[in-house]
Amino acid sequence: MKLIFENKTRLVDPSNPPLFVLAIKQIDGFHSQDIKEVAHRYAGFVASNLQNIYSPLRLNDVLSGKLVCEASKILTPHFQLSRNNLHSYRLRGIDLVGQIADILSVSVTESINCELKLVENVLCLLKRPSGIQIVNNALKYQVHKQQPVKNKFELIKKLREHGDISIKYCPSLFLFNFLVKYNLQITVPLSLNFTSKLPLIYQQISLTRPTTQRLLKDSMSLRAKKELLKSTFSILASTKLVIQNTVPENKAIPPLFYVSLSKCRNYSKLGFQESMATKRPFQGGNTKIAVFRLKSDVNQIGIYFESAIKMSLSSVGVIPVKKNSDHYKLNYNSLLMAIFNVLNNDENLSNLFEELHLTSHFYIQKNVSLHYDYQPLQTSSEGIDKHLPSEAILKNSELSQSKSSRIDRSTLDSLISLVKANCSQFGLKVIIQHESS
Repeated sequence: MKLIFENKTRLVDPSNPPLFVLAIKQIDGFHSQDIKEVAHRYAGFVASNLQNIYSPLRLNDVLSGKLVCEASKILTPHFQLSRNNLHSYRLRGIDLVGQIADILSVSVTESINCELKLVENVLCLLKRPSGIQIVNNALKYQVHKQQPVKNKFELIKKLREHGDISIKYCPSLFLFNFLVKYNLQITVPLSLNFTSKLPLIYQQISLTRPTTQRLLKDSMSLRAKKELLKSTFSILASTKLVIQNTVPENKAIPPLFYVSLSKCRNYSKLGFQESMATKRPFQGGNTKIAVFRLKSDVNQIGIYFESAIKMSLSSVGVIPVKKNSDHYKLNYNSLLMAIFNVLNNDENLSNLFEELHLTSHFYIQKNVSLHYDYQPLQTSSEGIDKHLPSEAILKNSELSQSKSSRIDRSTLDSLISLVKANCSQFGLKVIIQHESS
């Protein structure tokens, strides 16, 4: 029997290539037989046209597949992508939306209450008319008048001058007068731009009580990131989650596990600490770090937690630069998201930490193992090759050369099923060929 891995990133039918291949060929004449290379180039093209919308100073924090389709309709009208196209490409290992979002450093979401328009040859994001827009416009107008109100009835009457606003979407008397006192205009991140999110927005302002427009904007941005994390990774829904611009040194006490930016450019690392005697991992002003506070009732929990995380990461193709190393050739965000995915799928492991403190420099990634710069683990010449070939053959006769390598049929079948289930993530497919004895 042979296991043959064939590279699926090549164009299967050059006479009928994907639409993004035709689009990028029309744009700059680029042509390649490697789909992933073309997809990466197309993602860069779309991202460059969305850059002014998703600049760091804006509150536009999410991207959706529908928005990518709207962008393709405007930028390449002869090769418009549909959501069905995007889904089909993703099944083949080409996540265009994820690649564009990675370039822009924004999260991916299912829905955005906005649409794209071309204004003077520049793409602009326009918010669709909705309940939250009516409420927000009414609040801005009344706050600008700088007239506090004395009771809730008067507040509702003033707001309803601008439209039929439900009572449940009106702010409290205290909150409205607070906005008036400091002349604050509510700015809402794109991920919270829904009428149903208004109570959450009011709650955040009441908790943080920002006194300047900048503090209000920062508060809204941090809350949006918190909600995105909790909605994407269910294990964080019941976890004490603290997101700040920097992690205070007195907030995470050992034992703890951490993920941080490495000193090497574009690398990241993980580690643990079980004693206050060693240097704290978040000292020195590192703005890209996440600290998991582990439960202290388990012996040597730091070593166990790190080992379990590294083993789980290896099983999905996220491996360190060297054997037994804590450094990964992934940026900080990708490694953090890979760890969140591991914890989200392992309830026993996720139960070993009770608090999570992290800085705000992250965005949601769902397919970290599809990272474009991924390279397989480098091992000795007797193990896996330095670079994964487009075709690799494993014969069961090779397994029998060493007694220690012998496995039974059921174990072999399980291994084959595992390989078949996961190899598509790396642009490969498995073909089973039986050999005559």
